[in-house]
Amino acid sequence: MDIRNCKRCGNIYHYNGTGVCNNCTEQEQKDFSVVRDYLFEHPNSPAAEINMATGIELKVISRFLKEGRLKMEGEGLLSCEKCGETIKAGRFCEKCLQEIQSELQKTIKPLPKVQGIGANTSPWSQAKVHTYDHILKKKD
Repeated sequence: MDIRNCKRCGNIYHYNGTGVCNNCTEQEQKDFSVVRDYLFEHPNSPAAEINMATGIELKVISRFLKEGRLKMEGEGLLSCEKCGETIKAGRFCEKCLQEIQSELQKTIKPLPKVQGIGANTSPWSQAKVHTYDHILKKKD
């Protein structure tokens, strides 16, 4: 099990795929709904204005941006974690994402080729399976 600290309250919890503990998940969803509703009424508002109007902390708004739940237009407060370029959402710019993906592709080992089977097909798709009795009958 993966144990982490909640990004909202700091308490230790069993990681469940989100950055916050089960106790904070409901409040996190309420905060996101407030920010989303505000942005529907006031599109393209800066983060500081959203903070002042809704009372939602800037670090929470920033976390929503990093998670990709919100997208920022214009000059933002987010920068790529690899190269430092200004980005609108997420953690990495498009260039760095492509570099990371190509590096990952290089580390993945391809499946060994099975004789008579093309590279694009699974070795399990064309191979025939027989019972041991069938093989013995063929030998006779």
